[in-house]
Amino acid sequence: MKSSGASKGSIPRKPSKVIISRGDSAPDLKWLRYFKFARLLIMFAGVLLMLTGLTLVTLSMIGMIQPQELSYLVMLLGSVATMTGLYLLYDQVQQRHSTQQLLKSAIERVYRSQN
Repeated sequence: MKSSGASKGSIPRKPSKVIISRGDSAPDLKWLRYFKFARLLIMFAGVLLMLTGLTLVTLSMIGMIQPQELSYLVMLLGSVATMTGLYLLYDQVQQRHSTQQLLKSAIERVYRSQN
């Protein structure tokens, strides 16, 4: 018996199936929501660090912490916490600005190339 079109050593090919899924964009939206939540969480942490640091520095300056050496240490930690919180806020605002600037320049390039 002869096979129709296939030689003895070849593997018969199956027809390929194309699967179209309508829910492809849903995972992208989940990641976008995650990043927005993470950005909000980092901003909240920055504000909390700043407030904690300023509170520690204020308590040390008005003399609420009695041993002078401990007061200096707490003031140092409060200053570092304040600077870290300020940097976190600055970094988040700067990232948002650079993303908006990148999007704006991309739209301008597309507009110019169409004209």
